[in-house]
Amino acid sequence: MMPRSKLNLRLSQVKNRASLVLLILATLGLSGCAFKKLIYDRLDWVVMYQIDSYLDLDKNQKLKLKPVVTEAISWLKREKVPGAIGTIEKLEEAARRKTYDQNVNSAFTAEIDSIRIDLLKKYETPAVELLLSLTGEQVDYLAKKLSKGNEEIEDILKDKDLSDYDDVLKRQKKTLVEYYGDLTSAQNDSFFTTMRLTREKMELRLKERKRVQAFILDALRSKDKTRITTLIQTFRDHGEVWQDKEYVEYRQVAEKRWEEFLVSFHKSLSDAQWLHLQGKLMETRLDLLRMIGRE
Repeated sequence: MMPRSKLNLRLSQVKNRASLVLLILATLGLSGCAFKKLIYDRLDWVVMYQIDSYLDLDKNQKLKLKPVVTEAISWLKREKVPGAIGTIEKLEEAARRKTYDQNVNSAFTAEIDSIRIDLLKKYETPAVELLLSLTGEQVDYLAKKLSKGNEEIEDILKDKDLSDYDDVLKRQKKTLVEYYGDLTSAQNDSFFTTMRLTREKMELRLKERKRVQAFILDALRSKDKTRITTLIQTFRDHGEVWQDKEYVEYRQVAEKRWEEFLVSFHKSLSDAQWLHLQGKLMETRLDLLRMIGRE
């Protein structure tokens, strides 16, 4: 997340490749020191809550999963977060020099990929066991959650002029503003021009979302250990659960559009925006240091 996700370039796609570490990074964006301390102290609870919100786990499933999550978090803090911190420090230095450093961004991409790959190699067995244990009712619950996520696109498409789409783009823009500060008029126009989808492309997005969701749900309903294991391994190796040619091409086009905008966007940054980015990177690094007890 996606060449793969880059902290200062690929924020939206980090969410699309969610894993334990990415969930942790996302929680660091929540404001309030007291709340962050709660997150650090009860990270296992946060992860369990997120999983349960999609799968509606029963008591026995939670009892089996919780020690796995606790161990995975400890492993992550010990083995992976220190390397990510070092790379974020290099991103800070690049921002200090007001330079887009492709090598450093690639290094951070590799860090995120290695975390996902190693995490799923280490915990593949309990992950498969959890998914195999899901009841038909739990898979239906997941289906409803996934369908709920499609409603925004469906509602936009109901309007002849796609009038609600600007609200979606404004929310996406908040990510840029959070990390870079206020945008100039030219940057704002460039963002909306580049990221606004036509009706045809929005219909394609909805179609591909539904196709990959159907693929996941069908695999879970099959109770086929080989299919479910392959699903997890595919996500581990590629950052996507499905390698259908049409779906992969759709994802690549979407990612390319976002990356091309951001490469151009970095060339337009003001001194104040570079400084803002540097501060946000430092904040993230310090949050991660606190999380692993190295304040």
